[in-house]
Amino acid sequence: MIIVADTLRNNHDIESVTLSANQIGDQGVQYIAEALKNNEKVVRLTLDWNKISGQGARYLGELLETNTTLETLSLNVNEIGEEGGQYLAQALEHNNTLTTLRLDSGRIGDQGAKYFAEALKKNQKLELLNLQANMINDQGVQYLTDALKNNSTLTSLYLHFNEISEEGAKYLSQLLEKNATLVELNLCGNSIGDQGAQYLGQGLAKNETLTTIDLGSNGIGDEGAKHIAKGLQNNKVIHSSSHQLYNESLRHII
Repeated sequence: MIIVADTLRNNHDIESVTLSANQIGDQGVQYIAEALKNNEKVVRLTLDWNKISGQGARYLGELLETNTTLETLSLNVNEIGEEGGQYLAQALEHNNTLTTLRLDSGRIGDQGAKYFAEALKKNQKLELLNLQANMINDQGVQYLTDALKNNSTLTSLYLHFNEISEEGAKYLSQLLEKNATLVELNLCGNSIGDQGAQYLGQGLAKNETLTTIDLGSNGIGDEGAKHIAKGLQNNKVIHSSSHQLYNESLRHII
């Protein structure tokens, strides 16, 4: 890993670095982060499926506070945790270049979501945030939606396979009524149900920017599909959702 770090430190050509599915731990991340602090070429760093914990996230957070080139950071399926989420979120408050952050299966929980919510109140650059499968429930969703009501840069939010129920859907509906930036929302694999679908339908009816929503595998039945259908009838821009639910919604419209 030291050799890789030395290569990056002296690199003048490489723009994308992928080191996924290795055995990279916090020490390896430290080498990479140190090498990239003054690098002006690398714009994408992918470290999915490694053994990075909160300490490794700390090194990456320090990188984000100084690097002015990196646009995409992917840390899917690591052991980031709440502590690591805090380091990364705090770095986002000062970073002006990162547009995409992927933290699928990072174990950040509601507290981690709270840290990112605070960051989103200040960050004016991030466009895509992937928090899939992070044990986030309704409380975490409330933190995020409150922060995003006045955010003007985030366009894609991935919250699929978390622990969001109808209460979380209510918060998301309120967000859809006010946010004028979000275009993609993934809620697949939660527990929204018919009541949550009713809330979301109300939000969709008033939203003027969302183009894509995924509500697959949420326990939504005919009644819920009816509410989504009503929302889609009044929505002028949305064009896709999970196919099964979308087809059911169309049946109610027809």
